This record gives sequence, structure tokens and C-alpha cells, in this order.
Amino acid sequence: MSIEPEAAAGAFAYSRLRPQFETIVSLGDRLRGDAKVDDVHDMRVAIRRLRALLKLFEDDLPAELVDLERRFGNAASRLGDVRDIDVQIERLEKWSVDGLIPRLRGDREIAADAMRRYLGSFAYRQLVVTAKTLLAKEATRGARTLGEVLPGTLRKCHRKFLRRAEKLQPNDDAKRFHKARIAGKKLRYTLEVASDVFEAAKPYVKRLVKIQDILGEHQDCFVACEFFRSQAAAWSLPEQEAARELVDRYEARARKLREKFPSVFEKAEDEGWAALEARF
Repeated sequence: MSIEPEAAAGAFAYSRLRPQFETIVSLGDRLRGDAKVDDVHDMRVAIRRLRALLKLFEDDLPAELVDLERRFGNAASRLGDVRDIDVQIERLEKWSVDGLIPRLRGDREIAADAMRRYLGSFAYRQLVVTAKTLLAKEATRGARTLGEVLPGTLRKCHRKFLRRAEKLQPNDDAKRFHKARIAGKKLRYTLEVASDVFEAAKPYVKRLVKIQDILGEHQDCFVACEFFRSQAAAWSLPEQEAARELVDRYEARARKLREKFPSVFEKAEDEGWAALEARF
């Protein structure tokens, strides 16, 4: 459904916040029972989108609602250990490296138990009740329109992404790629919101997803290397050898992704952003 640029920013924000919040609550209820891989991933995505909306419309929403952004960030972090292990297990299964999977599954169960305790805690229940109450009030601040909010915010996000990404080279430090990933993620979620107002945003979102896929997998490789290096010392000798081989494979995959990145980035920028900006 297309939304007019003259639409009130605050009312629009609530119309997008409520579905994300309902998704978070539903998935949290399920994860307290069975920590399914897809549910962990989907809840983290829903939280990221809700947080992005709170940041994007922070001048149009009551301060007490905007302040929940950090608390939802903490909630997402409580799911992070489980998600990191899920990514590693998926990669090991793809590579047919079976020897370490039982150990990782044991680690996952420990992480999942910690996640379940948090989702059943008073702190999480209080967060849900507070957010539900504030979203029901639908209080707004100011009278900004979407046409006043989105173009400037998109330009700002895009400039930051360009600063992080356009000069990345294969030999650059992994942390620089991670910073570009974070900036790109913020731009992507803002674009997803803007696509309801500016139809031209949709093609660029698709191109940006390709960039994010490379940056996301690269970060997964980096996290995996750090994990296996830090944990393997306490493992059996065969497991330590398997871990060293995995680190070598992850590092090789990361190098290929870094080499691929500049061409994918350049194509997305050449074909996407200029067409969108012309519609502002």
C-alpha cells in the first residue's frame, strides 16, 4: 500500500511499530518452550526493525517509548549466543564437518537455557507490558510529515554508509567491514520504511540486500574464527585439530568475500541510489 508523503510521521510510525511488537511477543512466547532456529532469527530481525523505527521517528514519538529502544537492544543480545551457534552449525553441516557438531549442539542448549530464563524473567515481562501500554496510547510529538522525515534521514544514512563502504579493499581489517555492515543495516531498514512512500526505494533495497549478504557472511566468518580460537584450548586434541582446520576455511572464505565486495558495491550504487534520490 502506497503512503502519501504528507501523511503524519507519528501515526505512520505506530502503524509499523505495532506489527513488529506483536511478532516479538509471539516469538518470545514460543521460544520459552522450544528454541527453534528460525524463531530465534526471526525474533532478532523483528527487534532490529522495531529499534530502527524507534530511532527513525524518535522526534515524533513520546520519549518514554523511544527510551525502550535500548532495552529491546538488550533483549536481542540475549538471543545472540544462540543465533551465533546456529550459524556455525549450519555452516558445518554445509561443509560436512560433523565432528564438532555434537559439541556445538551442547553449547547451544546451554545458551538456549539462558535465553529462556531471560524470556521468562521479570525484566522481559516488564518490557513487554510497558511497550504494550505505550503503543496502545498512540501519543505523538510534533506534526512532521513523512516527506519531511524520510528524505533527509535517508541521505544521512546513505552518506554514512558510503563513508564506511566505498573505499573498502580486500586487505582491510575485518572491523572496517563490520562498521560498513552496521551502517548498511541501518540504511536498509530505513529504506524498507521509505519504500511505502517512495516506490523507487524498492529496487535499491534489493541491491543493498546483496551487499548486506556479503558483509553479513563476512562477519559470521570473523565471529566463527574468534569462537573456535577462544574455545578450542579446552577441547580434545582431535577437536582442536578440527577447529584449526575450520579457522583456515573461514579465513579463506572471508578473503573471497572481501575480494568480491567492491564490484557488488559499485554495481548497487551505480544502479540504485541515484534513481531513488531523484524522486525526493
